[in-house]
Amino acid sequence: MAKNAFPMMPQSGGGVMPKLIGFLVLFAVGSMIIKQPVESAHVIGDLWTKFAGAGDALSTFMQAIGG
Repeated sequence: MAKNAFPMMPQSGGGVMPKLIGFLVLFAVGSMIIKQPVESAHVIGDLWTKFAGAGDALSTFMQAIGG
């Protein structure tokens, strides 16, 4: 059995429904970027700010545990 080059990636196959959902999500994101690029940039910026804030909170928590 050959090793998977990307262990976290799903194997091919899996049926029609996951592929359809993935295509619809990709289509929705792509159409949002094309139709409203400024708003899309704001959404990405807001998500990045929340992600960075969560990282800071996790870091503060780990430092508090470690002493």
